[in-house]
Amino acid sequence: MPARKVLLLGATGATGRHVLEQALGRKLDVTVLVRSPERLAGLTHGARVVTGDILGDTSCLGKAVTGLA
Repeated sequence: MPARKVLLLGATGATGRHVLEQALGRKLDVTVLVRSPERLAGLTHGARVVTGDILGDTSCLGKAVTGLA
């Protein structure tokens, strides 16, 4: 079975943190796109973190989806 890959936006919010924990717990290949990676405070064990702001620079979205297909 191919790896299941997830791109998570909003991982630093309350719901996003819960979704991140669930996805990592299910051993999914997770990429998170966040403005402030320090707000994840160690929750990204096993996740790929891309820093950027899609409202200010849409190129970070391209970086985040690279390799997801």
